[in-house]
Amino acid sequence: MLSFYLRELYLNNRLVSDHGLTLAKRRLRLSNIEQPLYAVGCIQDHIAPWIEVFRVRDHLRVPIRFSLSSEGHAAGIVNPPSAKSRRRYWSGDVEPGTAPDDWLATQTPLQGSWWSDWAGCLSERCGPQGCPPAPGSCDHPVLCAAPGTYVLE
Repeated sequence: MLSFYLRELYLNNRLVSDHGLTLAKRRLRLSNIEQPLYAVGCIQDHIAPWIEVFRVRDHLRVPIRFSLSSEGHAAGIVNPPSAKSRRRYWSGDVEPGTAPDDWLATQTPLQGSWWSDWAGCLSERCGPQGCPPAPGSCDHPVLCAAPGTYVLE
């Protein structure tokens, strides 16, 4: 699966090609997306450079909101918001044809994590948050409290 993923998405860039990527007999293409998109890049990302991530706008015809984290690949995406964080981010809508550096020049840096901006976008589109379902079921009972016993091994 990993070699398929790397070959088709990175080497062959299938999501933006005319042929798309076929999974489970369905053809997937970025150009088929019909919903607004929230995209995230990281200034210090050495795996997915933010300018390349920003270029998703060339393949879509939907509203795009882009957030740019001041961190790298892992820290810029995974780390949750924290009051003690020195991180910052930029967020704003992307107009068709806007160059990445031009977009960044028009944005104001904000303290913290892009997660806050994303949560705001989700609440506008999804309505109020609900309570999560109770864990476990008759077929799959809860074994123990989170985070589980394996972390103690």
